[in-house]
Amino acid sequence: MEYVRKLFSLTKELSRSLSQQLEHSTETLKDTCQILNILHDKHKQVSSQGDSAEEQQLRQPITKQFLVEASGNNEQQVACYITAPSIILENLVCRIINDMSSLVVDDSEELVSNVIGVECLDYEKRIPFPIIIAIPFTARLRSNYREILVKVTDKTFQSSYLPPISLEGYQGNHKGNFAEVNIYQLGIFSVLSCLKTEIFTVPKEGVSQKLSMDSRVSLYYPPETFSSPASMQLKRKRGRVMR
Repeated sequence: MEYVRKLFSLTKELSRSLSQQLEHSTETLKDTCQILNILHDKHKQVSSQGDSAEEQQLRQPITKQFLVEASGNNEQQVACYITAPSIILENLVCRIINDMSSLVVDDSEELVSNVIGVECLDYEKRIPFPIIIAIPFTARLRSNYREILVKVTDKTFQSSYLPPISLEGYQGNHKGNFAEVNIYQLGIFSVLSCLKTEIFTVPKEGVSQKLSMDSRVSLYYPPETFSSPASMQLKRKRGRVMR
């Protein structure tokens, strides 16, 4: 029995000693983990500061001149100027595709620029629209019934029209006529001289409407010409008013 008691006592002492060692090791391991976490957070903070500075620089919008060769012409010419983050500009390509003009310009429209196509080489790159494009164009005699618009045509040849922010000024060191617009998609771009559209409503009571595009023209709609208010859309073409 005495041996059993001694053995039991030794076992308790051994267990107590192991427990103390384990507790000390646990504290040491905990302190080590805390130090590693602090070092990791510091490294992450320094890295993120470096990355954010670089990213901010890449996200700063700059203007790039796109010089390209027109089809059938070996001389380079300015196709457009695009203002966007530099990380986006390095993935954009621009081409002059005047041979597609018949597909994007309607009969009543006059093409006053090159037809250009803009696309992104990196299809997974997210472009922070809107970005700005400025397209050089040939000035035409302006009139009350024509206006300059930028036509945007997508891959399915669906088109929309954008009114320019400005029509002349400086792009880089070059001064001239540039149709500058905010764009929300890439595609085919052309600057057009278009017939102005005038829209007004004819009430049931009738109306006498003088056209803003040509004050010499006045339209009269007698009462009850329409049974309900009707929206009219007019264009002037070659001296005639088209409805």
